[in-house]
Amino acid sequence: MDQKETREQFVRDAKSGLILDAARKVFAEKGFHQTHLEEIAAQAGFSKAALYNYYSDKESIFLSLANRDFDHLLEALKNNLNPQAKFIVNLEKNLQTVLSFFGDHFAFILATANFRAMEKESRTKLTEYHEKLFSQFKRKFSHIIDIFTDTARAAKQQGEIKCDLDES
Repeated sequence: MDQKETREQFVRDAKSGLILDAARKVFAEKGFHQTHLEEIAAQAGFSKAALYNYYSDKESIFLSLANRDFDHLLEALKNNLNPQAKFIVNLEKNLQTVLSFFGDHFAFILATANFRAMEKESRTKLTEYHEKLFSQFKRKFSHIIDIFTDTARAAKQQGEIKCDLDES
């Protein structure tokens, strides 16, 4: 990638981030169903037409935001792990991180749960792109569970805890 392309991508990523930050605020205030693209665009300082240069619809914005937030959470959880630390120290750090994340993003997390329920209730088929974004989100959520499971498994192997873990 040349310098011009790099700069353009940086600007695009920054604008996309502004849209997602604005979307989080509007989704938290109004919920998924009550939020309109015009409100997200206005909050971000964009026109609705300009928004379409970055996202095709409200669902894409929502799922992209969920993925970005869970990327940050996963990164924080991975950074917390210290292989030399005791199990309880790693567990406490990661529980604090998860609880803080869910506390900071409580309204958005509720909307995330409602998003999938809405799709199932209405039997609306998500587009292929939405399915891809939702699959990424589900994988990230599974990775969070895996981090806790792996931490407990390592502690069991090191003799710090004694319990029967379902290894499946």
